[in-house]
Amino acid sequence: MKILLRMLLLSAIAFSCKSPAPTVPEKIGKTWTARTVEENNIVVFQKASTSNSKPGYENYRLDLSIKDIALLTELDKSMFSGVWALSSYNTLLTLSELNPQPTGSKGSLQYQILPVSEKAMELRLTTTSIKTGGTTNEYLLESQ
Repeated sequence: MKILLRMLLLSAIAFSCKSPAPTVPEKIGKTWTARTVEENNIVVFQKASTSNSKPGYENYRLDLSIKDIALLTELDKSMFSGVWALSSYNTLLTLSELNPQPTGSKGSLQYQILPVSEKAMELRLTTTSIKTGGTTNEYLLESQ
């Protein structure tokens, strides 16, 4: 009987010890590709679709897997490198010191972080994109 009680107690302790939930930096610190992209609230890209109006988003890649280092590949295959940082409340993601500088960006891009998990992240560019014709862009990204 004592053995059974010990086993139950040990099982209860083992199952009650949960690892802490990942932080936002831990969740986003990986490589992301586009699943869905909207420009001015119009879907222009969906992964695996054959009727995308902007199929170049297949090239979109945001690599945040190295602490503080950002590597961005845009829809036209332009590549940028810089640093990334989160705002104090983890609501904004800023890519700065981008080299070369994306058109009209002065070397910095800022995104509002919408829902984020370990497998998906939604970002909204906080300014319009000159590259896409002055549109407001929203990205649903999936981790790789």
